[in-house]
Amino acid sequence: PRNFQGTLKSLSGTSLPVTAVITISGKDYTAYLPEKTAVMSRNKAKANLTRFVSGDTVRVYGTIRPTDLLSIDAEVIRDLNF
Repeated sequence: PRNFQGTLKSLSGTSLPVTAVITISGKDYTAYLPEKTAVMSRNKAKANLTRFVSGDTVRVYGTIRPTDLLSIDAEVIRDLNF
């Protein structure tokens, strides 16, 4: 697992589990956020997905799926805008 940082394009919902589309280095990645994913603000405080808005800079910690190199299984998502 490692950190990925990019621009949030969309979220499939406001409560876990959800998928997020994040543009990283010009490519759109789909981040899968299961029920156990930690959702955080910039200062690592617990946050709610309702605060995440398209265009925000986000950082995801997770693993790229070996079967789909544009999919990330996320353990943590942070919104660096708040």
